Amino acid sequence: MRKLAQFLAVALLLLPAAYAQGVSGSAAIAVTVTDVTGAVIPGATVTLINVARGSEQQGSTNEAGNYAYPDVIPGVYTVRVSSEGFETKETTDLQVAIGQRAAVDVELAVGQVPMSSR
Repeated sequence: MRKLAQFLAVALLLLPAAYAQGVSGSAAIAVTVTDVTGAVIPGATVTLINVARGSEQQGSTNEAGNYAYPDVIPGVYTVRVSSEGFETKETTDLQVAIGQRAAVDVELAVGQVPMSSR
């Protein structure tokens, strides 16, 4: 009986934390964008795609080449990054769980520069 009482006491203490995670359980995704030399790329467009829902969120990297999605639904995502003069790159099958902060480092290669008409 004593062990049961101890178990119930611990369970009651942990219940609010478990409930909060279940109700507002979210994840975060932080993206850093650089070029092949390691220089950061400010102003790159970062698109986050929730694979299951097909929904998209979009933002731009700051002067340090970073953009964060601080509150996303746990699931599977695709991160697409593009910037003028660079090839677009996608990171697929990014799985994030409740409470996880996923870091995605994206390296963009210089893209084909179209020839101007003469």
